[in-house]
Amino acid sequence: MSSAQRLEFFLSTSEFCSFFNPPSSRRVSPFSDEMTHSSLWNLPIDTDFEDCESHRDGCAYSTTSILCDSLGLSSPNSPRSPSSPSFKSFASDSPRYSPRERNGASLFADHPRVEIPEQNIDSPTATGKGPTVFVWDMDETLIVFQTLLDGQYVELFDGSKDSHKATQLGRRWERLVLEVCDEYFFYQQTEEFNHPNVDSLQEYDDGINLDEYKFEDMSLTPPLDAEDLQKLRYLYRYISQLYEQGLETFLSPEQAKEWDDLYEETDSFTDGWLSSGRQKLKEFQKANEQALQDELRETASCNKSTESTSESTAASSNSFNYLVTSGTLIPTLAKCLLFKLSPYFKPSNIFSSREVGKLQCCRWIRDRFLDRNTFPKFCAIGDGPDEREAARILTWPFVTISTDPNSSDQLPMLSITAIQNLMKSVYRDSEDS
Repeated sequence: MSSAQRLEFFLSTSEFCSFFNPPSSRRVSPFSDEMTHSSLWNLPIDTDFEDCESHRDGCAYSTTSILCDSLGLSSPNSPRSPSSPSFKSFASDSPRYSPRERNGASLFADHPRVEIPEQNIDSPTATGKGPTVFVWDMDETLIVFQTLLDGQYVELFDGSKDSHKATQLGRRWERLVLEVCDEYFFYQQTEEFNHPNVDSLQEYDDGINLDEYKFEDMSLTPPLDAEDLQKLRYLYRYISQLYEQGLETFLSPEQAKEWDDLYEETDSFTDGWLSSGRQKLKEFQKANEQALQDELRETASCNKSTESTSESTAASSNSFNYLVTSGTLIPTLAKCLLFKLSPYFKPSNIFSSREVGKLQCCRWIRDRFLDRNTFPKFCAIGDGPDEREAARILTWPFVTISTDPNSSDQLPMLSITAIQNLMKSVYRDSEDS
């Protein structure tokens, strides 16, 4: 790796390493990505990242160990440093996780170093002036949740916000997310078996009607066989159906009131951050609707085939919104519903990068559009080093979001005009086509 590449990483030291919590800690918004070189879902994985050799207790991140060494981070998040800023969990007293064995191999197994040759860095291949695929991070980007729990959000305001209230809000969200997961999504039975996407196990689905299926009786024991994977696929299909119906259709009246009250309190406490996130999604979706209409008109004027016209007509604007988070999949789906983001993200457009990393999820998203007549532009938006590095490797424009009240990168300040100008600067060749 060249010295120029080593200097290009824009990472915060608190995000380098991370650990799983034990099952008992019931995590909703886990930590940075844990990357492995193998797939539990028979999906191709690109391994353009390295493991940090100095962190044998479970560190893997999508950069180079040289950077870690140069900053003197011998083991910032090891069991010797339980107060490390990157140690995020539901409870501050959660015990450290002893790497779970899955099919005889640890999730934190050592992997060979993999250099990223210059020629392997992807470049934009977008054509035309069609819609933009927006790939969003979730926590501390579209919503404020994890930093309410760990106190980091309040610290940014130098005492002007109530730390006790912030913690209470975070814990109330934590409890409500788990209620939805356990009561409606059968999370207790499947908590140990995360997958990156609701369609990851689609090959195991025989299409049976799930109306009478007894998910509460589902029992899974590792290693999972084909029958177990089929059960998981049924559950993902069932959760997707609930997700598309909307939270209002299955919450109890008491839960619905608690949800509405909590959302309003949190939005007020965070100076409108939650409602601002939804507004930005709405603005970007509207811009894509206009781009799709322009694309359709251009296709028609060029006398393209009816198949191409039908493709553009059928494409809905929220087909270009994606969410990639290091949280596990089922709690992430619940959070999307509870934070009122579900109108903007299809369940199949939500990815958990927990085991495979954000770079791999972004590549899967990109590959979904390879068969499209007009290859779209891409833009990644987030607050962390993992999504930034994924965007760098894929040469996507990256928009930084910060919850710091003194930063110009706050979500409420983000404008569609600024995004469009950024896109033009990166995709200047495609804009002239």
